[in-house]
Amino acid sequence: MLVDEFRGRPDDETIDDHSGRASAQWRSESNDDDMKAFPLIPALLLALNAVGQDNEAQDLIAKPDPEELKELYDRYVKSDFSKIASELAKAGANSSGLMMGCPTSEQLEKPWEVNRHWTLVSAWDHHTKNLAEHFETLMVVVEDKEVGDSGRRWALRDVGVRLRSAENATARKEKWVPDFPGAVKRLRVIVEDETESDSFRRAVLAQVNRHGDPNQHVDLLVGLSDRVPEWTKRAEEFRRAASVIKPEKLTPKNRARILRYAMNLLEKTDDGAGYGYFLAMTIGYLAGVAPVAVGKSPFQPDQELEKYQDGNGGLKESFFQDTVENARSWWAKNQAEFGG
Repeated sequence: MLVDEFRGRPDDETIDDHSGRASAQWRSESNDDDMKAFPLIPALLLALNAVGQDNEAQDLIAKPDPEELKELYDRYVKSDFSKIASELAKAGANSSGLMMGCPTSEQLEKPWEVNRHWTLVSAWDHHTKNLAEHFETLMVVVEDKEVGDSGRRWALRDVGVRLRSAENATARKEKWVPDFPGAVKRLRVIVEDETESDSFRRAVLAQVNRHGDPNQHVDLLVGLSDRVPEWTKRAEEFRRAASVIKPEKLTPKNRARILRYAMNLLEKTDDGAGYGYFLAMTIGYLAGVAPVAVGKSPFQPDQELEKYQDGNGGLKESFFQDTVENARSWWAKNQAEFGG
């Protein structure tokens, strides 16, 4: 049985890029998949991003009835996933709220004693932990507008994990793989659908950019980003969809366009305190800039230098801001090459 290689690893969406810079440092140091995409996650951590709940759900979260929740858990776990996946994704996403941090592994052995939300998340995880199973069911949930965007994101993350793992499996010549071209084609339909929400289209676009031809959607990447009115949020949404692109797939023209757009965002959002840290590294990755050391990310200075140590095991703000400054200095010297 295939085991989800990304289980239990937090996604960058769970950490604030600004206030959590030092605590999020591990992400930049992970050379997983060439830094271009921070780790995908299973439903257990995706749940932290789900939103919306009714009063009844709030009561169940605040005062869970373990017996009722155990019955609910058993019903979903014992059901045919293909028949209950949409219902479970919708219910789980709508039950999020009043989150007091992620339960411990021991607590999740009996999630019905935690709350309704983690009961539903655990039931979902029970069905989706085997990467060789349920790909088509997950795709159907992603395509089902009735589930709602939050629930569809549960399935989208698991689709992404399977596509990513399938790439590795193909390289290892293993025989389990989903319908790769067919899946990307179906995801493109969502990306190009103007009736879909911009936020969900951007989330799907990240998967299309990663597993398909990113040149086909550069206009959408820029256009959907431009629809975000606030500059820092726009920069972050752009980064999420662009950081997964494999640079070698981009034509020189499209690479230049993306880099010009990204640098404009970096300049607009540079607060002098390191806010553009992750965007700067993404720019370096897409531009093919070599890091200062193996396993590090583009534009990062040497974090071992004493001047960057905060005395508490973390890094000073200057480390993150210097990463931004390095990106801007590089652009000043090289922008002509990219039509800047």
